[in-house]
Amino acid sequence: MLKTREEKNTLKDKKGITLIALVITIIVLLILAGVSIMTLTGDNGLLTRTVGAKNKTTLAGMEEELNLAYMSVYTGKAGSGAINSGVSLDEIYNDTSLPSEIKNHIIRLGGVSTVSLVDTNQRNVTILAEAGAITSNGTAGTNTVSIQVEEGSNSYAYWLESEGVYYPMSIANGRVVLDKENISTTEPTGEGSLGSGIEVTFKDSGAAEATENSSYVTKKSTSKSGNITTITLEAAGAGSTEVVVKSGNIGLTGGNISVIVSPVYTLQFGTMTNGDIVITTGGQERAKNTKYASGTQIVLTAKGDTGYAFDKWYDNGTENSSVATASRNVTVNAETAAVTYTATFVKPVAYFKQEGTKAYYYPADGTERIEITNNPADSLATNPTGKKEYVGRYLGMEVEYTPYQKFSDRGTSSTYRLFYIDLDAGTNNKGKYGDGQGTIYLKADQDSGKTATLDSIDTTNKTDVNVMAAYNPKWNASYSGSTYDNVTYVKYLLDKGIWRGYTDTGNLSTAEIANYAVGAPSLEMWIDSYNAFLRANPVSGKKEYNCTVTQDTTTILTGSTKKGPVGTNSGKGYYVGTKEQVSTNTVEAYYNGTNSDGYYTATDSLAKGSDYSTDEIKDRLKAWNPETSYYWLASPSAHYSYRVMIVSGNSSFVSNNSYNDGLAFCPLVSIKSGVSIQEK
Repeated sequence: MLKTREEKNTLKDKKGITLIALVITIIVLLILAGVSIMTLTGDNGLLTRTVGAKNKTTLAGMEEELNLAYMSVYTGKAGSGAINSGVSLDEIYNDTSLPSEIKNHIIRLGGVSTVSLVDTNQRNVTILAEAGAITSNGTAGTNTVSIQVEEGSNSYAYWLESEGVYYPMSIANGRVVLDKENISTTEPTGEGSLGSGIEVTFKDSGAAEATENSSYVTKKSTSKSGNITTITLEAAGAGSTEVVVKSGNIGLTGGNISVIVSPVYTLQFGTMTNGDIVITTGGQERAKNTKYASGTQIVLTAKGDTGYAFDKWYDNGTENSSVATASRNVTVNAETAAVTYTATFVKPVAYFKQEGTKAYYYPADGTERIEITNNPADSLATNPTGKKEYVGRYLGMEVEYTPYQKFSDRGTSSTYRLFYIDLDAGTNNKGKYGDGQGTIYLKADQDSGKTATLDSIDTTNKTDVNVMAAYNPKWNASYSGSTYDNVTYVKYLLDKGIWRGYTDTGNLSTAEIANYAVGAPSLEMWIDSYNAFLRANPVSGKKEYNCTVTQDTTTILTGSTKKGPVGTNSGKGYYVGTKEQVSTNTVEAYYNGTNSDGYYTATDSLAKGSDYSTDEIKDRLKAWNPETSYYWLASPSAHYSYRVMIVSGNSSFVSNNSYNDGLAFCPLVSIKSGVSIQEK
């Protein structure tokens, strides 16, 4: 059916949405929703801006609190005068004025800390091991050794956390500054962070990689107190180990610690009397049971008790003649540790020694040597410093001297005495008696009960010898017609080849101590020696002696009575008397009224032991007064040609005497320059 126009118009007026329009509408709505979300969220969104504003407010508050703490530290340091050292984050972190709620937001990392040794002397540590007994650096201890290291306290890294955001902290221009460009939204971490402690590893010498326990050293424990870590090590064998100490990834400042395990030894010492052995290392005295590392240099010194001195060293009971001094150096090792060291000690002795043109006395107590002089003003009484001493104080002392051999048919002598020290310069410093200025002479005693007699002399051999002139300078041995017996006898006494048995070797050319020995001292040396002794030990009424040489024409006088010239049998020789009795120009008779021999003898008897107060002096008088019989002097008599001067011990005087080979002789020994002669 056909609709009418009216009906068509009615349908046309009704409205609706098309599908296309719907789709477009949805798209528009989605776009609008995205824009709204982006407005609220995102880095620049409304919500983010709201959170950021809060964070900035919180962060600003914490930053302000940090700078208040900075000012607190700064003010405190300024007041103490220490501001030149600056202000560190460590000091702010540890400042008590910093609120705990702020401090709780600080992250303190130790990943960049340094480690150093507390005792830098321990950088090279030696562990000494012997059968489980360990010592460290020579100090007795247990079987362990400890090393201390210190973790640095001013090398930490700091971050500040706010609302889950982490800001690196630093100090710049007098303020705490937060690095807001290099923030992190995750908590910073790193090796060696605070609380991780110090790491210790070992590397054996030559090993490719570190191991916890080396072949030589074992780590027993590690403990920490504050920022000090103590590492305890124990020896495990002989060798070397490198100990690597780290905190995080930072090694020990200045290098690693070198640990060496070395064997130790204890030296052995035997039982000693009258002294002991003192051990020193590095100038420090050590106990005998001290353990020493192999290769340690030590000094052994043998020291005697009071009144005793070092004598000899013995190693394993055998004398060590290669070490002559009281101190010896020993290198500790397995070989020397197997030796038992002992020393012997003797009573110390004083000794005499020639040095150049002077003679010295070295006291037994080891004090400064004494220069021996002829000047009585230098005696000990007037020179208490002890640097000089009158020579007569020492004459007659018994001394140590052992000759090579003695002639059995001439008796023996076990006692030698210091008889004379020639301090005169003489010609070219040869001394008065020709052996050199400062020469020391010894004389043998005539031992009691042992008559040291001369061999029979061939009196037909009357050859003159010039050697007498050397020993008797005032007697002209080349006197014309000198064929007298006394020349023969004196020649025999002065023949250096005959008396070699009284030197220190049988061969005169190789003698080490003696220049030579002769059969007796000369009269002049006897006079010089006795006078020096008398000056040092004066006795009332005792006078010094002198002697003079006669000529054939000498007139013997007694007061105004002339006794006439010496007869044709008389020979050139000596007269003896006191200095008052003998002048340089006249020889007076010392006539005693009963004995014609008295013309040539001294009426003033020599000093006897009873004239001196001490037993020591009485004993020393035996050098000049043997007290038993007679002994020869290697000097001719002026009485008759067949007489030689002698000393009578019975009546204590010097006299001439007919030659008698049954009379005793006392050999004289000339000591080489530089040789020490010890006092008994």
